[in-house]
Amino acid sequence: MGGTKRYMDVYLLKSGIPCSYREVSEVEPGDVVALDSYTAGFLSNEELEVLLKGKLFLDGEAARILFERGFGEQIGIT
Repeated sequence: MGGTKRYMDVYLLKSGIPCSYREVSEVEPGDVVALDSYTAGFLSNEELEVLLKGKLFLDGEAARILFERGFGEQIGIT
């Protein structure tokens, strides 16, 4: 499973980058989704596939989780 708590929003906000939480069903074309390891571990494969069709910003642990779940090619890891 992923990390033990969400943290990416704190770093984004401290960097002056506005962010908000949304359900996968609320993501619109053109949105950039920041996905940390905490959240990546809880999403279904179907939800990840939806997010991978758009713009996705991952932390390293989220990238590892996606790779281990078979999404390596979609995130550029082979």
